[in-house]
Amino acid sequence: MRCGFASLLAGTLVMSAISASGHQAPPQRPAPGDAEKRDSQDKASLWMQLKLGATQKILEGMTRGDYELVEKHAKAMQSVGHLEGWMRSDLPEYKAQLRAFDHANGALVRAAQDRNLDGVTIAYAQLTISCVQCHKVVRDPAK
Repeated sequence: MRCGFASLLAGTLVMSAISASGHQAPPQRPAPGDAEKRDSQDKASLWMQLKLGATQKILEGMTRGDYELVEKHAKAMQSVGHLEGWMRSDLPEYKAQLRAFDHANGALVRAAQDRNLDGVTIAYAQLTISCVQCHKVVRDPAK
């Protein structure tokens, strides 16, 4: 019993010393294809950050009744969507979601041009739904 306790104590002390010294496991090599996947995710993240910024400005415009702000950022988001579409043209499900996004975004631009707050609100809701649906497809293309 005494030997077992001593071994346990010694093991604990060794592990504590290793931990305190900052010793870390050596970095693992990325698996083949990981770099390309990470690069693709970084590009997608850039597109999403641009779209997120635009949707925030659209919402700001809606709450202020600033139709020019809504229109400006809806058009900017339309351009980002088209550029992103070229990047993801290999996913047929994504293309279908992009059409829904384009339709909702076009309705948003038209409603802003008409200074129709109810129309802007409905189009913004449709745009949000299209974004959520698209993210489902992109996260799990098999479903």
